[in-house]
Amino acid sequence: GGWSGPNVVDVYVLSADPLGSPPSGSRARRAAHDRPRRTLLYVPGGAFITHFLLADLFFLMRWVATTRVTVVYVLYDTAPQHPFPHALSQCFTAYAALCQAGASGDRCALGFVPALPVAMAGLSAGGNLASALMLVL
Repeated sequence: GGWSGPNVVDVYVLSADPLGSPPSGSRARRAAHDRPRRTLLYVPGGAFITHFLLADLFFLMRWVATTRVTVVYVLYDTAPQHPFPHALSQCFTAYAALCQAGASGDRCALGFVPALPVAMAGLSAGGNLASALMLVL
């Protein structure tokens, strides 16, 4: 629809494979680098006032290592400085950018080609935002 969010959202990318420009070498290595990657947009909990990146890293890196999924960790702005629906619109911005790059087959600004559909997960407040984003879409 016509719903849009802020143009800027901070994220961390967790991946078992290198990001960025394709490696030098054979055409096969370059093609493998630009193959679409299964992507998970992860929205952290924290009661909408903080994030728990260090706590989340333990299980997220385990997911990355066992499933080879690329995790995009959304660092949404928190309350009270940024009241609702600001964080939701930032999640929308991140999701839309990943889907747009995936649909075009181009590398996103994060240095990889996302595979579609982009999966989404979140804990606590992040689960609330992820669920709300699904309703917005």
